Amino acid sequence: MAFIRGDSLLVHDGGVGTDLLVTVAGDLHSCDWSIDDRWFACVQGNAVAVTPGARFGNVAPSSIVLVAAAGGAPVRLSLAGGSASSPVWHPDGRRLLFLANRLGSWDVYAQAIGSNGVSEGEPERLTTALDAQTISLSGDASRLVYSAYQARANVWSIPIPDGPPVNASGAVRLTSGNQLIEAVSVSPTGTWLVYDSNIAGSPNLYRIPATGGEPEALTSDSTQEFRGDLSPSETELAFQSYRTGSRDVFVMPVGGGSVRQVTRSPLHEAYPIWSPDGSAIAFFTIVPRDVYVVKRARDGQWGAPVLRTAGVLPHWSPDGQSLCFRDDRTSGIGIVGAYSGTPRVVYQPIPGSDDPHSEFALFARTGRELYFKSHDRRGMASIWSVPITGGRPRLLVKFDDPARQSNWAEIATDHKRFYFTIDESQSDLHLATLVSR
Repeated sequence: MAFIRGDSLLVHDGGVGTDLLVTVAGDLHSCDWSIDDRWFACVQGNAVAVTPGARFGNVAPSSIVLVAAAGGAPVRLSLAGGSASSPVWHPDGRRLLFLANRLGSWDVYAQAIGSNGVSEGEPERLTTALDAQTISLSGDASRLVYSAYQARANVWSIPIPDGPPVNASGAVRLTSGNQLIEAVSVSPTGTWLVYDSNIAGSPNLYRIPATGGEPEALTSDSTQEFRGDLSPSETELAFQSYRTGSRDVFVMPVGGGSVRQVTRSPLHEAYPIWSPDGSAIAFFTIVPRDVYVVKRARDGQWGAPVLRTAGVLPHWSPDGQSLCFRDDRTSGIGIVGAYSGTPRVVYQPIPGSDDPHSEFALFARTGRELYFKSHDRRGMASIWSVPITGGRPRLLVKFDDPARQSNWAEIATDHKRFYFTIDESQSDLHLATLVSR
């Protein structure tokens, strides 16, 4: 039996009861063992897309790798662009079927694999416009089962309550369409909402008036671009993009023009957010999970990022002197000086209790309070507040309708209203007959 534990692929030998290490590699998942027991085909990247939870079904990049069962480093299959997932070995042991979106929709491809584990020739496209999420092949390779998952989420808003908690049933929809929006931000003046959307295919960035309206495309690159944030002057856009093959932070003029790369490392920098004075950007790295700040000099050049603390999803205080962040280890919230000092704990749920776990936090206008989003054990979302001096959190918004849940962690605010996404997703199973040609 093969399984993944952390960053390791292992094989359990039932005869002697030991676990044998095959390889060590980050973010491996969805592995399939070849019929001759010589190779594993695995997906590397975006494991959360197939893990139940808020990130299920997201469209971050992934690739197919081959790993020798005898041990060794993973070897990536060259697929000429796009992402790939759900590898399945053909019973003949010479072909690998998988899903890829190299031409737009997620379709089934077949790749010939030599006895040495090297791909032979170009992959053959077997379906058109299937848009599948996972596949499985019958033992005689005559039938294919696939799941078709439709992930859809739009932006909604609700006033911040002054008194008792309110139900999200009173929220107002601000965007519409068959699209997946993962994150939304509010411009510093509260005029604009910026969000990422795959409505035109590859995820790009858009903005609409905060009261709703016709979307305006801010980026139109063929690579995936997420989590845009407008500068204090609202003339520049910071965002994360895969233009370099990994997540990096970029800045560009809102009206179009030269795109400037801010970060240049393989650590996958994500979620850039401008400081209130526009002189710096905070972000976090995916692996390891750390918060950084990068400053811009007077000549416009960006300096080297400075590590501030372990954590994710930073947000600036109104005075620009501090950052709040989520502590992945405790599901709590911390605050650290933006440029110096050590972090301190603001809120930490008691293990085993019903205390809400923080998934994303941001400062209120006064700077004396934090808002944060949470999901309970049933997966129901809620929004809370907690003083920066610590104390018990106060429930503000509850999402009681299982059919109208806000699965993504992020929220935004103009300090009058909360902005968030509500999901409308579904999945179906289909059976297809494979015909040889």
